[in-house]
Parts: sequence; C-alpha cells; structure tokens
Amino acid sequence: MPLSVAYLYGLPVLTPLDVLIRLSHPDFFVFDNNPETVFLHHRVPGALRLDPMHFTESDLPTDEEASLLFYSSGPLCGAGTHAARRARRMGYPHVYVMTAGITGWIKEGCPIERG
Repeated sequence: MPLSVAYLYGLPVLTPLDVLIRLSHPDFFVFDNNPETVFLHHRVPGALRLDPMHFTESDLPTDEEASLLFYSSGPLCGAGTHAARRARRMGYPHVYVMTAGITGWIKEGCPIERG
C-alpha cells in the first residue's frame, strides 16, 4: 500500500478488503467524498456522499462511537483524508480512510452500487 498523507495525520487506513469485511457491521458508516458524477457512476455499497469541505455534524451518525470510513477517488486524492480529519475534529474517535479509493475498490473486484 502506498504511503498516504492519512498516516501523517494519524488516521488509520483500511484496505478495500478490510472495508468489505466491515460493511455488514451496523455501526460502520461509509462516506464517499467524490464529486456527485463519480458517486452516481460507482460507489461502495451503502456509501453516503459527503462534500469533504462542507459537511456538518448533522450529516454524521449521532453516535460518536460509531466507526466512520471516508474515501475518494484514489491514493493521490486527499478528499477522503480531509473529510476524515474534519470528522475527527468534530469528536469522532473511530475514523478511517480507504486511501485506495473507489479505483482501488474496483481493482480488488469488490461490488459497486450505481445510480
């Protein structure tokens, strides 16, 4: 896995396969930080789209102990990391980044949702 700025910010990184395993957990929430056109074309099943610059606490789960995963397009895009940092500053301690992004998700053969 390539080195990511997420590591520099102390954010745990999950691989696509780690995420796939956790998708069935009821307290695991996935947030797509890609532009809406990308989100509509393909996303992690169950992911909610969040603008990494403009979301508020009301867009996140009320349970601050929930696990939150953020991702964007791939390793060179910082939108997911930026959103994860914002969520951490809002008081959510269990924040993760899938730095592989949707491109890594697809490359691993994981299922996608469209529309």
